[in-house]
Amino acid sequence: MLRPGGRSPLQVQVQVQASEPPRRLVAMGAMTSLLNPKLALVFLSILPQFIDYRAGGVLGQTLTLGLALTVAFAGVNARVAMSSGRAAALMTGRPQWLLAQRWVAGGILAVLGARMAFDFWHWTH
Repeated sequence: MLRPGGRSPLQVQVQVQASEPPRRLVAMGAMTSLLNPKLALVFLSILPQFIDYRAGGVLGQTLTLGLALTVAFAGVNARVAMSSGRAAALMTGRPQWLLAQRWVAGGILAVLGARMAFDFWHWTH
């Protein structure tokens, strides 16, 4: 982000591509989410903690909690997509904002990297 000629993640790139039908794009996004190993880890490691085995109906509880989690994830992801689209549109005509965003995000990443390096050094010595 900080290198000369770097690009902000919010900077819109104009690409000429064949337009995909919206249904296909939604299906591709759904398959990407379903095949995401992080999602499987959440369902296998966190979800069982909220199932009351003594109450019976383990399958029903699992499906209900899984559906609730899926709806929550979809809602959050939709909000992120809409917000980032708006942010990108807002910053398109403001190159100074894109530059400031790059420097702020790059600075945060540099600080986090330095912290990780310090923690690693401290842990190994």
